[in-house]
Amino acid sequence: MISNIIKDIDNILKLDIDTVENTDITKYDLTERDIIKKYGWENTQQALFQILLDNNYSYSEYYTVAEIFWNALLDYETDKDTTVALLNYRLSSIENPYENNLVWSITQTLYNLDYCYSDYNALKDDKIILKLQELGIIL
Repeated sequence: MISNIIKDIDNILKLDIDTVENTDITKYDLTERDIIKKYGWENTQQALFQILLDNNYSYSEYYTVAEIFWNALLDYETDKDTTVALLNYRLSSIENPYENNLVWSITQTLYNLDYCYSDYNALKDDKIILKLQELGIIL
């Protein structure tokens, strides 16, 4: 089932709707309507994790996955540590954990951090490093 969800998400990721003017639908809207409603959030979340674990996607596609997570935070329970670990691994840097505002926003929301005055760095957090090790990303 997860492979079917990944194929469906891949189709959405390939759409060029973000550059089309006068469109009111986003890739998240399509994901919610066509995937989450059909397969459920937990299965969709697992498929998104698999995409983040796959080296064959572009930065832009990983960013779209982050946008899906950002929008889903309002409505769905998220695996915090895995989400933070994978999004920071793909879209952030250890030197500047705040450079990607979307990833920082997701991280601070999931961990209830102060948006402006936190010195938290996910890629230096022992539990995130352990999670990345469990996922086989780092040794």
